[in-house]
Amino acid sequence: MLERMRAYALIFAFAAASRLIVRLPLGRLESVVELRRRPTPLTPEEIDLLAGRVERVLWATRSLRHNCLTRGVTRYYFLRRAGADVRLVFGIGEIGDRYAGHCWLLRDGEIYQEASDPALRFADVIALPSA
Repeated sequence: MLERMRAYALIFAFAAASRLIVRLPLGRLESVVELRRRPTPLTPEEIDLLAGRVERVLWATRSLRHNCLTRGVTRYYFLRRAGADVRLVFGIGEIGDRYAGHCWLLRDGEIYQEASDPALRFADVIALPSA
């Protein structure tokens, strides 16, 4: 129980800091959120459980901004550390007469935890990891 509470607190702290993290220049952003070493990967089921834990923290806290940047960067940070093969994709698209941006995850090359396919509305601009 204590370990789970510690994990929730860590997720909350990172999500709260994500507003500042996403303002970093791209190279610095990648150095903050990217792995230094490759962990032993969790099973697909364990990765889904971790993703669910991240979602619960994000949606249970009213003090955090709930936008794609907070969700995307926080999901990416924790899933990469769990050994998941995820990419954080940033895209731009035209919605009505305005441009809009969005970010989303790809897991094993597939859209992950999105209600609809963002690639239908947004063109990929950049993705992490960059190499």
